[in-house]
Amino acid sequence: MHSALIKAGLLDYVKYAKRDQSGRLFPGLRPGGPDGKFNWYFTKAVGGYFTKLGLSRDRVTFHSLRKNTVNGLELTRVHQSEAALIVGHERGFTYSKYNPLGLELPALRAVVEKIKYPGVSLTHLNA
Repeated sequence: MHSALIKAGLLDYVKYAKRDQSGRLFPGLRPGGPDGKFNWYFTKAVGGYFTKLGLSRDRVTFHSLRKNTVNGLELTRVHQSEAALIVGHERGFTYSKYNPLGLELPALRAVVEKIKYPGVSLTHLNA
């Protein structure tokens, strides 16, 4: 999946993105929903994409992706602080306090590339 994002130009976007004062990578995201989170509209769009792919059934949501990612990371024995960086969770006091930016993109890529789902092919999503 990560190669599809790279082919789509994510690394170029990261390199040249104009960030707002908050430093967010996607400053166009607006808060929404009852809790005012920035992922509100994004998760709705992912749900629409799942429906388009024929994946609209109970318990298949945006958070299904996160859960499966965490599961894949745990199966490869990735440290919790690295997994937290990938899925956007808190890393704990020590890492957040003394290294607030976390790992750089190449290190994060190496973490994601550890995830394996034997027998699962997502190549049809690259078409």
